[in-house]
Amino acid sequence: MPLPPPLPLPIIPIAALFVGLTYLLLKADGLALFAPKRTRRMNRAAEGFCTDRCRTPDGRCPLLEVSEQREACPLWRFINADVSTIEYGSPFAELEQP
Repeated sequence: MPLPPPLPLPIIPIAALFVGLTYLLLKADGLALFAPKRTRRMNRAAEGFCTDRCRTPDGRCPLLEVSEQREACPLWRFINADVSTIEYGSPFAELEQP
C-alpha cells in the first residue's frame, strides 16, 4: 500500500502563520468582532446574568436588596438606555490640557 504524498513544505508554515495571526487579532485589546454595537442588544445576556448568577439564594437582588424592582436596577437602566457601545475619539481626551 503506497503512502500518501507529503504536504508541500511551504503550506505548513503559511497555515501556522495564518492561525497564529488570527489568534493574535482575536485576542487584541479593544477588538471585539462579535460584540453588540448598542446596549439594547445585551438584553438576553443581562437577563441570563440577572436571573441565573446575580440573585441571592432567597431570590433577592444584591444591588438593590429588593425582590423585583427591575426599573431601579443600574444594569437595566444601562440596557434600556440603548446607547452605543463603541467609543470614538481618544481615550486620553480628558487628560489633555488646552
